[in-house]
Amino acid sequence: MSSIVNSGISEESSITKIWKNGAIVINRIRLGLVILFVLTLIGVSKTNHPTQVIAHSVGTGFMALYCIIEFFLAKSGKVGIAFQKTLVILDVIILSAIMAADCSIGPIVARDTLANMILFFIYFYIMIYSALLGQKSFVLLIGFLTAIGVGIALYVGWKSGLVLTENATKSKDPDTLIFSVQIVKIGFMITASVILYQLMRLFENLTSEGSRLYDETKVFLNQIKGNQNIVRNSAENLEDSIDKFADYISRIGEKMESQAAALEEVNAVLEELSASSRNNTQSIESQNESLSGLVSNSQKLGGIIGNITEYSEALSAFAEDNKADMENVTIAAEKTKSYLVDISNSFNRVDEINQIMGEIADKTNLLALNASIEAARAGVAGRGFAVVANEVSKLADFTSENAKSISTIVRQSQSFINEARTASAETGDLTEKQKFKLIETTDRIIKMNDLYKEQKSILQRFLTELDHIKGASTDILESTKEQTVGQNEMIKTMDQLEKDINEISEDSGHLNSEIDKIKTQASELRVLSGQSST
Repeated sequence: MSSIVNSGISEESSITKIWKNGAIVINRIRLGLVILFVLTLIGVSKTNHPTQVIAHSVGTGFMALYCIIEFFLAKSGKVGIAFQKTLVILDVIILSAIMAADCSIGPIVARDTLANMILFFIYFYIMIYSALLGQKSFVLLIGFLTAIGVGIALYVGWKSGLVLTENATKSKDPDTLIFSVQIVKIGFMITASVILYQLMRLFENLTSEGSRLYDETKVFLNQIKGNQNIVRNSAENLEDSIDKFADYISRIGEKMESQAAALEEVNAVLEELSASSRNNTQSIESQNESLSGLVSNSQKLGGIIGNITEYSEALSAFAEDNKADMENVTIAAEKTKSYLVDISNSFNRVDEINQIMGEIADKTNLLALNASIEAARAGVAGRGFAVVANEVSKLADFTSENAKSISTIVRQSQSFINEARTASAETGDLTEKQKFKLIETTDRIIKMNDLYKEQKSILQRFLTELDHIKGASTDILESTKEQTVGQNEMIKTMDQLEKDINEISEDSGHLNSEIDKIKTQASELRVLSGQSST
């Protein structure tokens, strides 16, 4: 087997050989180009312009000269890679110089030269055989040199009168070319060199991959040789292992019989557990229903307590307002009482003044009486004075009567004021008592409101705990259901396992006969491995 593999894989890849022999192949292609150029010169020497003939002849002769030199140097083995690169660059330069010389003759010749696709194919051939030297960067260099050569020839033709346009109709004239087409040709040269560059990279990767596969194959062959000894030793060990395995199978058969009996007992226990799990599931479902009803009722109670709390808060605010009003009433009663005292004092002073006026009236009446007596004594002379005394007496009587009326009114007003003051005092006392009762009521309402809030908080915590308990109960219910399903599956599995164990016990006898066959084959394998190693 190793000889077959070694014959299929060479020590050196075909790509590497091509690159080593690239100089010879390039010179052969170059010789073919020289022959092509000579035949072309013979065919068109009479029809082409003399300058064209001279340029083509000089270029072809120079190329033939260094082609012959390279041929002899290659025989002696003195051709280096740098010399080969120089010759390929000379190929590009000569072809570019011939094109530039043709384009310098005139616009018509320049148009025919630049439109000649054979020259561009020659450029492409030069790029292709430059790749035979095995250097990627050199291919790119040749591509750029060919593009520069075509660009120079285009420039020389333009200077010689060649018309470059984008008008398709005008491009049919013998001295006109489409400019964009020429630019595309130059771009094609560069693109072709890049493509060749990528192909060479691919060839290098393939070469390295082939070398890697060759090395791996050598390692694999060495491993195969080592594995032959391992197989022979393994065959011997396999015979011993088969004997031990046969003993193991017989012991397993005995254990399987005892396991079958144990599985029957396990099945009975699992059936009892399954029945217990079903009872637990029913109990938990009933508990969940009770918890759901309790949660619903608790939520309703929470709503009622919330409403009571809102009413209590409103009542507390109303009591606070009444408290403030009662305080204002108390202050107003105190002010009324004070005002009544002031009014009573004022009436007392009026009464005093009224008494003084009464005394003045009495005294005035007494004086009028005396004046009347004196006027009577005076006779006629005192008659006028008597009239005045009489009027004064009437005035004194009128004043005395008014004073008595005022005194009566003042006494009545004082009586009313005393009654009003008494009523105001009683109102103040009642208001003060009502104020204290209202304060006590407000405090009780606030305490009751706090108790409602605390009760609401306790109920909310109770609802939260109920939710947790309900969730835990639901989880336990689901777990119990899953446990019941698992137990049922386990019962089925144990039944199937019991059947499998019985089948295994039956198959153990068949396995012993097969072990005898394997033992025979192991002996044959050991014999074969010994023969292959020889």
